[in-house]
Amino acid sequence: MTRRRKGKPGLSRTWRFIADALSGRLGVFLMTLSYTVIAIVLLAYVSTQVYTSSLQEEIARRRNTVRDVEEQTAVLMGEYRAVTSRDRIMTYCRKHLGMVEAGPLTVTRVRIKGDANRTNTGEPGAADRGQTAEGPKGAFDGLTEVLRR
Repeated sequence: MTRRRKGKPGLSRTWRFIADALSGRLGVFLMTLSYTVIAIVLLAYVSTQVYTSSLQEEIARRRNTVRDVEEQTAVLMGEYRAVTSRDRIMTYCRKHLGMVEAGPLTVTRVRIKGDANRTNTGEPGAADRGQTAEGPKGAFDGLTEVLRR
């Protein structure tokens, strides 16, 4: 009684076929065919490995590019903060534009007393008496001006 091996019978037949083809027991045609199939399988394996290697190199190159761009972004953000800092702008305005920083003594707030919709017609106290000059109604509604001395 022969004992059958456990496993896949198709796989053992395939290996037996390959062994017979490589040893020359099957004939020239099947031996050439088996060599060709093995060569194609090996070529597919090698080309897959080469392609995987090139993809890994591309991934590494892209990671380096991303890192370089992030570094450039950090440098540019630092330069932007330096250029737009309040101290730099104030220094530039003082030196080149002649501006001075306003203190509490140089700012005067002027408010209109009485009805803001009425304007002075030229007479003293005319706005308080209800006389208005020509102009759009509500032109001075809530007006507050800041003047420098």
